Amino acid sequence: MNRRVLIFSGIIVLGMAVMLYLASRPVAPSGRELSEPVLETEQWNAFTARFLRAGRIIDQDNNGITHSEGQGYGLLLAEAAADRATFEVIWTWTRDHLLRADSLFAWRYGPCEESHDCRITDFNNATDGDILIAWALLRAAERWRIPEYHEAARRIVDALEKHALIKRDGRYLVLPGLSGFAETQSVTVNLSYWVFPAFKAFAAQLDAPIWRDVADSGRDLIQNARFGKWNLPPDWLELHGRDLKPSPKFEPLYGFNAIRIPLHLVWAGETSDSLLKPFLDFWTAGGSPPAWVNLVDNSPAEYGPSAGSNAIITITTSRNSGKKIAAESLPTPGKDDGYYSWSLALLSRVALHELEQ
Repeated sequence: MNRRVLIFSGIIVLGMAVMLYLASRPVAPSGRELSEPVLETEQWNAFTARFLRAGRIIDQDNNGITHSEGQGYGLLLAEAAADRATFEVIWTWTRDHLLRADSLFAWRYGPCEESHDCRITDFNNATDGDILIAWALLRAAERWRIPEYHEAARRIVDALEKHALIKRDGRYLVLPGLSGFAETQSVTVNLSYWVFPAFKAFAAQLDAPIWRDVADSGRDLIQNARFGKWNLPPDWLELHGRDLKPSPKFEPLYGFNAIRIPLHLVWAGETSDSLLKPFLDFWTAGGSPPAWVNLVDNSPAEYGPSAGSNAIITITTSRNSGKKIAAESLPTPGKDDGYYSWSLALLSRVALHELEQ
C-alpha cells in the first residue's frame, strides 16, 4: 500500500480514537442529583418569557443590554431547569457573540432593542460572568454527559487562571476585569466575584487546586473587609498591600453586588458565624433592612431589598440557624422585579434544593 495512504489512514484511525475517548470519558461527579430539574418549570418559564430573546438575556433595568453575567445566570438556570434546548440556545449565542480570542467574554453587548447596530459596546471582560459561564458548562456537561461542554469550561477556567488571577501579599486575587483594576501599588476587587461553589467545582472537576487557594483568600478578605456601623464588606474593595478600604473609584456601599456574598458562602456549605454574623446582624437590626447602606456615613437606602435579595436573606438565615425551609417559602419575584432580582431569587431556589439534598 502507498505510504501516503498508510499515513492518512493512520491519522483517520487516531482521530476516531480521540473522538471516541472524548465521547466516552467520564465527567467528574459532584454528588448532585441529576435525574430531575431542581428549578420549577413555572418559575423558569416566567424568567425566559420576560428576559430571554433569541439566546440573549436582556437586562431591562440597564437600558436593555446583554452582559456576560446575565448569560452566565441564564445558563445556570437553564441547567437547573433541565432545559437542554434553551441551554444550547443561550450558550450558542454567548459563544458566537461575546467570546474573545483569550477564551474569556466581552462583558457588554448593546443596548440594541430598537437598533439594527447590535454589537459589543465594551470588550473588557467581567470575571464574574466568565466564572458563571464556566460553572454552568461544567454542570451541563455533568447533567447531559456532553464532553464538549466540559472542554469549553476547561478552556475558560484555564484562561481565568492565566489572566484573571494575581497574587499580592500572599493572597490570590480575582481581578474583576483584565483592564482597569490592577495598579502598581493597589488592586480593586469585588468580593461577590468569589463564587465559592464554582471554585469548588473547578478544583474538583478540573483538577485545579489553585481555586482552593483563591477561595481561602476570599474568605480571609470577607473576614477582614468590614466597615461602617455594621462591619459589612463593600461592593468594591481596594487593597493597598495588606490594608483594605472601600474603593475610592466607587460609592462606598454595601449594596447590590455584596448581597451575593452570603449566597455564595452558604451555597458552598459555609454557615459559620465568623463570616455570616455581620450580614445577619444587619438584616435583623429591626424592621425590614434597607437595600443598601453607605459604609462611610452609615446612611441607608430609603427602600428595602428586592425579592431576590430577600431570598438570599431567607436562605442565609435559615442555613445559619440549621432550620430547614422549603423552596416555596422563598420570596417569589413579581412584575416589578427586574432581571437581577429574578436571577438572585431563582438561584436561591437552586441553592436551597441542592443544600437540602
